[in-house]
Amino acid sequence: MGNHPTADLMVYSPQGKAFVIDVKGLYKKNFWAVRKKPDKAGVYYVLAFVPQDAPNRYFILTQAQINAGIEAEFARAQAAAIAKGKADNWVEKFPGVAWSYAEQWENSWLSLPA
Repeated sequence: MGNHPTADLMVYSPQGKAFVIDVKGLYKKNFWAVRKKPDKAGVYYVLAFVPQDAPNRYFILTQAQINAGIEAEFARAQAAAIAKGKADNWVEKFPGVAWSYAEQWENSWLSLPA
């Protein structure tokens, strides 16, 4: 798949349904760096939080949920930049999902295909 695969894992569910997982990891709380992609069924994200001094945590989202989080974070960051009188578009260069947005999908393993 090359140096920049579209997904990290190609998976079959217990019932034989194929899907892909893109894994993003953090070791300290921050935004999740991820780029928006076209909504596509069968694409899931596992955001893995792997701190040195606490248990690992996992957040499972669909492509549509990731895209919505990216849009929300972009709107928030853009509004904050405008409020500070900054007009540069650095937020477009570093897209991502806010930690607080991802928290609502912690351990939502059942959202993966059966």
